Amino acid sequence: MLKPENLLNLAKNFLNQNVHEALERTVFNNKKIISESDFSKFHVDSVRRVIQYAVSNKLVIFESGYYKLSLISKTGALELLTTLGDSDFVQQVNSNSDFYMTMTEKMRKVVLLGIELNIFTLSSNRIQISKEVEPFLNESSSLSMHLWIQNFIKVSSKLFSVPCLISAIETGQVQWANAFGATVTNPFDLMSSHPELFKNLMEGMHQSNVTDSNFVTPLLPLKNCKTILDVGGASGAMGLSICHHHLQITQYMIYDLAEAVSLYEAMFERYRDQKNIPVKFRKGDFFAKANHLGLFCLDESEKFDVVILGWIIHDWNDEDATKILIRSKQHLAQGGKLILLEAVLPDDRLGSVTMLDLTMLVQTGGRERTISDFENLLKRSGLKMTAEIDTNGRRKIIVSEAI
Repeated sequence: MLKPENLLNLAKNFLNQNVHEALERTVFNNKKIISESDFSKFHVDSVRRVIQYAVSNKLVIFESGYYKLSLISKTGALELLTTLGDSDFVQQVNSNSDFYMTMTEKMRKVVLLGIELNIFTLSSNRIQISKEVEPFLNESSSLSMHLWIQNFIKVSSKLFSVPCLISAIETGQVQWANAFGATVTNPFDLMSSHPELFKNLMEGMHQSNVTDSNFVTPLLPLKNCKTILDVGGASGAMGLSICHHHLQITQYMIYDLAEAVSLYEAMFERYRDQKNIPVKFRKGDFFAKANHLGLFCLDESEKFDVVILGWIIHDWNDEDATKILIRSKQHLAQGGKLILLEAVLPDDRLGSVTMLDLTMLVQTGGRERTISDFENLLKRSGLKMTAEIDTNGRRKIIVSEAI
C-alpha cells in the first residue's frame, strides 16, 4: 500500500530547520554544548520534548550527558510544499514535456530538492511526479493529500514558525494566539475569526485521516460488533472506512463538539459514496457535565459494543484525558471494548512520533505517550488494556475493557 512518507518528510524538513533555529536562539544561546541544567531557564517539559525531537532527527547530538547542536543546511522545504499545493503547477508537470526547460532558476532549485526527496523524477530534461507521490497530489484520487498540503501551508507552518517554537520552549503554551491573533486560543476559534482556515484545517485533517484509516480499519477487532460510538469522530473518515470493511455494523454514532457538527455533517455527505451507511452525528461536549456519569447529550441508557477514540487522547493532558475516558466508558455495553487509536512513543521517547508530539505541544497542550503511559491512563480511568495491535500506519490499536 502506498504511503505519503515523501510528503510527510518534506513537512519534517521544514520543521527541522525551524526547531534547529529555535533551539539555537534559546536553550543553546551561543553555547556549543549544554546539559539538562540549562533547561531550567525555560519551560522544562517543553524543552525536553523539543530536544527529544531534535535528537531523533540528528539536529542535536546527545553524548555523555551533554547536548551538542549539529550543523544543518536550509532546504527550501516550505517552498516545495507550496509548489506542490499549486494545482496549476501539478497540471503543467503532467501535461507539458518542456516545462522544466521554461522554469526560472529559483523554481528549478525547488524542483531539484523535490528530485532529491523522490517527489520528482528528471529524465532528458522532462520532469515528472514520481509514481510514489502522484496519487497523493491528484485531487481526484481517493488518496489525495492536496488539502492536507494546503492546511500545512496555511495553518501548521504558522504554528511551527520560529517565533512560535521559541514561545513554546519558553512558556509551554499552545501557539494559536501567536500565530492567528489573540482571539484564537484553539482551532475551533478559527470558526468565527478565520472560517476559511478552519474549513481548510478540517478538510486537511479529513484527508490525512482517510489515508491513515486504510491501515487501521482492517485490523480492528470488531468481530460480533454491531454498534459503535466514535468519540471525537469529526467528519467521519474512520466511520466511512469501518462501515465499508465491517458490513455487520448497524449503528455508528459520531459524537463531537456541537459548534463543529454542521460542518462535519456537510463534509461527510460530500465524501460518502453510499447512501445506506449507518452513520449518525450527535452534538456534544467532552467536558460539559451531564446529569449522569457519561457524556453530555448522550442518555445513560445509550450503550455500544465498541467505543472508539481516534487521535483524541493525545490532544489532552492526563487530567482531562482521564475525564474523557471515564465518561466514554459509561457508554460501553456489557463486555464491550474501548479502543484507542494513537501513535505510541517508544520507551526512550525518541523516534518519528516526536514530530506528532511537537504538534501537540504547539496546537493542543496535549502529548504523545508510551504504551506504559496509556496503560496507566486507562487504569486510572477504570479500564484494563487487553491488547496492543501494530498497524502499517502511524497509529496503533490499543484495546481495553472496563474493570
